Amino acid sequence: MFKKWSIFIITAVLLLSQLSWLPQLHIKAETPPNSTAIHKLMPKYLVTNFNFDMNASTVTVDKNNFYVAGNFRTGKDLVGVKWETKDNYSHPDLKYPTKPDFSNVNLEYDYKIEGFTNLMDSGLAPSLTIETNNGEVHYVRLWNYVVDRPAESWELGATRDVGKEIRFPENRKEGAANGKTGHIKIDFNNLYAGWTPYSYNTEQRKYTPDPNWKKIPVNNIKSIMWSVVPQGYQSSESGKKLGKSERFKLHFNNWKVSGNTYLMDEPKSAPSHNVRMTDDYDDIYNLTPERVVSDYKKLGFSKLVNFYIGASHYYDKILTDSGVEMNTDYPFNQGFEEWYRNYAKRLKENNMDLIQSISMESVDAPESWWQRTWDNVPGTTGWTPTPHLLSFTNEDVKAFYKKYVLGLAKISSDAGITPMVQLGEPWWWHKEDIAGKPPCFYDQATKDLFEKENGYPMYEFHSSTEDMTGHEDMLEWLSNKNGEFSLLLRDTLKNSYSNAKFTVLFFTPSVIDKDRVPPMMSIVNFPKKQWKYPNLDFFMIEDYDYLIDGHMDKHKETLKFAQENLGYPKEKIHYFSGFVLNKEQQHVWKNINEAINDGFNQKLGEVYIWAYAQVIRDGWHSPGLLSTNYPEGSYGNPIDVTLTSTSSDKIIYTLDGTEPTASHGSTYTGAIPIKADTVVKAIGLKGSNIVNRATLYYKITNYVNLKNLIPVDINENKNSMDFYFKPDKTGLYRFFTMPYKGKEQGSGNELKLYQEEQRLASNMDSGGPYGTHYAKIEYNLQAGKTYVLKLSNPSGQNVLKTTLMAESDFNSTKQTAETVNWDQIKDHNLTSLHDVDYYKVNLTSLNEQKINLTNNVATIENTSGEVLKTMFPGNASNSFKPTAAGIYYVKLWNNKDLNTDPDLMNALNQLNKTTDTSAILELQKNLQKMKFYFGDLTGFYNSDFYMSLIAYKKVLNKWDPGVAISGKMLEEDAQIDDRIRYYAKRDVDLGRDAEGSIYETLFDGDLAILQAMPIPGESVLMLGLSKIGNKFLLKELPILGKFGKLTYNKETKSWTSSGGLEYTLGSVHGNRVKHVLDHTKPNPNKPTHSVFNVDKTKLLELVDEAWSKKGTHVPGDSGAYIIPMGRIVGTEGETAVKIVVRPGTNKVITSYPVKN
Repeated sequence: MFKKWSIFIITAVLLLSQLSWLPQLHIKAETPPNSTAIHKLMPKYLVTNFNFDMNASTVTVDKNNFYVAGNFRTGKDLVGVKWETKDNYSHPDLKYPTKPDFSNVNLEYDYKIEGFTNLMDSGLAPSLTIETNNGEVHYVRLWNYVVDRPAESWELGATRDVGKEIRFPENRKEGAANGKTGHIKIDFNNLYAGWTPYSYNTEQRKYTPDPNWKKIPVNNIKSIMWSVVPQGYQSSESGKKLGKSERFKLHFNNWKVSGNTYLMDEPKSAPSHNVRMTDDYDDIYNLTPERVVSDYKKLGFSKLVNFYIGASHYYDKILTDSGVEMNTDYPFNQGFEEWYRNYAKRLKENNMDLIQSISMESVDAPESWWQRTWDNVPGTTGWTPTPHLLSFTNEDVKAFYKKYVLGLAKISSDAGITPMVQLGEPWWWHKEDIAGKPPCFYDQATKDLFEKENGYPMYEFHSSTEDMTGHEDMLEWLSNKNGEFSLLLRDTLKNSYSNAKFTVLFFTPSVIDKDRVPPMMSIVNFPKKQWKYPNLDFFMIEDYDYLIDGHMDKHKETLKFAQENLGYPKEKIHYFSGFVLNKEQQHVWKNINEAINDGFNQKLGEVYIWAYAQVIRDGWHSPGLLSTNYPEGSYGNPIDVTLTSTSSDKIIYTLDGTEPTASHGSTYTGAIPIKADTVVKAIGLKGSNIVNRATLYYKITNYVNLKNLIPVDINENKNSMDFYFKPDKTGLYRFFTMPYKGKEQGSGNELKLYQEEQRLASNMDSGGPYGTHYAKIEYNLQAGKTYVLKLSNPSGQNVLKTTLMAESDFNSTKQTAETVNWDQIKDHNLTSLHDVDYYKVNLTSLNEQKINLTNNVATIENTSGEVLKTMFPGNASNSFKPTAAGIYYVKLWNNKDLNTDPDLMNALNQLNKTTDTSAILELQKNLQKMKFYFGDLTGFYNSDFYMSLIAYKKVLNKWDPGVAISGKMLEEDAQIDDRIRYYAKRDVDLGRDAEGSIYETLFDGDLAILQAMPIPGESVLMLGLSKIGNKFLLKELPILGKFGKLTYNKETKSWTSSGGLEYTLGSVHGNRVKHVLDHTKPNPNKPTHSVFNVDKTKLLELVDEAWSKKGTHVPGDSGAYIIPMGRIVGTEGETAVKIVVRPGTNKVITSYPVKN
């Protein structure tokens, strides 16, 4: 018997020592809805701690019933469920008082034990540890307090040897209780440490009082803890790993506490405010969901909570001698899932919604999932335990995260809450703690997928600060994979829950801050295409580094980021303000409160405080707001700014940039007139205390008034101008730039359209009929509303030279077509080269219809959008005979193109007048199928079709055996006859195309045909047509020396130059030949480098010549070479050529001129 007691003492001491290191979180407290007081041992306030290898949670069912559930994974796991006399986890306003005296307290409850833990009558059974404020620790064997247990051997033996009935507790009635179930009663006035009151004395050979059975003093208790361990518990560090995740569950039912238990009345809830709560499981897993949610309400939080699931405690895992293995079949462990389901249930009961935040970070994810640097170093954050950043391209990661979001959505839905998931801070990592800050792009899955999709391996960046030139396509690909992962989760969620919402959380300091973030990291971590409005239901932003470091100017930029760059309306933007990591950083709360105020003054959809753990630790209260009628920003005309604050006695402000104080500044008495650029700094005073503050930046731009259909000629030495536009009619409006005064090439320009602070649309190169680098925006506007159009030069230069015009176009689509009779369709002057007029006609007869055209082109379409007929001015076939009565659409549009040589336009016009438009349409369709033509199916000639037709004829003359056998070569012009129509139809039927499957030797050394492949928006004269007199022919390859000739490899779909360079597929142009050839054309919107000063047909010869002279690579970049040429080769006087290849190969990425 003494041996049993010593085992119990040793076990209990080890249990307590194991808990001494457990994380102590800083959180808060409250009471059940139907309780009027907080009392000792209230289940709601129990605290649950455990070692990291396992997981557990305490969940209250109601005020009298709760359970502890979790997963054991090693033999030394231990969970402790504790009542703490001092409230360590509540907001100061909610803390219950410290009353350590447990005299006259009684506790009773029913227990039920399930799973892989020890029964109540065993040696490792759940036990009670009493710690006092004077440092004493006492261990209580709970089996002794099971009042309905059968009579025990020591009780029977002691009764016999003492001569009177011995029972503990006294007068208990034996029953059928066992290790699994029973009823416990604890009278704290009679609480004893020890194994049993009596033990068998071998010397006296009878039962005698046990010397270790001692009454516990209960008038100064610090904590009371229930301890639970796995079967076969071993406390040593070598405690074996179980190799599986073993579930356990302990039920505490009919929990009743009586006697000296009163602590305080339940605190009244603070008035509800508009700041929203954020929280995270890794910080509060040790508290009951009931306590957490009720405290939200007590502190005035309402409506919704953003809850981060975390990176270390939610998933299940097993531990073996070879390591940790995360369970990827199901996303949650039992301890987390029990806790989280109850949490969602209690949020619903309190009328709160739940945004479930997840991240691409995990402590225990498989190694193959980790992002890695070029030399295989994993991407990790600085938190402890250390999370790894996960790859966006790994298929196993995708599969797990799909289960993950669906699992969270089901928990929300089961609780009656609309599923909402936020992917928090999705980014490709870079190792800022390593020299060069290398990016983590190179996990095996990403490398394999990139090569599979692009045909060549990834370039290896050893530093995130390296020159990106030539690798933009790879970075754009990485950005797309980031964004595509977001949309994968969005679609997974919405396919199962149609009402669900999905968003991302974007951390501006680590993505777009030019002072701290390498440009390549900004590219890969801002997938604008996938995140732009309305692809996400709303957009969430945070910037806590700026608040911690006092960069409030950058914080202001954050608030407008989603509007400016992604087009989200203000009400669709949520802002996180926070956080104070360490208690010593109390000064940060001032900036946090100001940032919250800024979020509300910007009229954002929601504003949050990050996070609950810091709120309760530091006793934060929602600040009273200092509000303004005008959000800070740009205004076209002077404004009168008003300030209001319901929480202050008076407002002091300054307009000179100085900080207002109680003794410095003007007392606010009425509206402040703002007539020029001004900074308004204001504070709200309650007595002599500053209770809120605001800094408001106003810019008065004095907008130029833009009128519909009235062009504005602009020639200014400035980078940007703002224009004010107020439509008098609702509908589609077009804003566009064109050559200055209709004839002079101007500066590159970009247009952005705003309503208030929300950016609606932007464009910097429409590729339209006015030429490249002119901008165009089309948008449906509301009558009477004010819009702002910003014109800027994207190169950053202070020059604007262009003509700007706004035009309404209310019938530019079939949906807005004007309904008319056929004879009401008249040719007329369209307002611009962009203008399109649609007419809707109902033909009830099959009679032939005609339109007299002198200025424009008319296209007849059916209701499916198929072009049935094109009519061109002067064409003899300008008639349309319907095959069936019904609705038809007539599209009237301009055929002029200022981006096309005037003589070529004349040639196109002549062909359009003399060629049957049905034959044109047929050939356009067939050439498009063969990938010779990439333009619209219009039924009339344009420059792209003209060139494509000549290229196709050249191919037939060179390689088609049928043409050769006929003995009659095709005229290499753009005329259409029955013969060319036959060849085109035949090749389509045979499945041939221009990418190499039409003839085996296609493109073999034929640069001219390669150049003929059109690039949308590019002048045809820069692609492959030579002008001889007033005739246009496909350029012939000039006579070259030993350099510049290309040989096509059909298997690899690449070209090898006679100088030894290989041009593969890839780049936005389709292949690397086109990419390099594009560097003979100036692009003012992309001033990264200038362009070559040689003709396009001579450029590859120049690059080959440079390659033959190359020396060693650029230091630090094994794929880059700068070769002096001894002559000017660039348009800005450059005398050297830079060639970038994949390291260790001859595969070209890019080439351009540089200064030597």
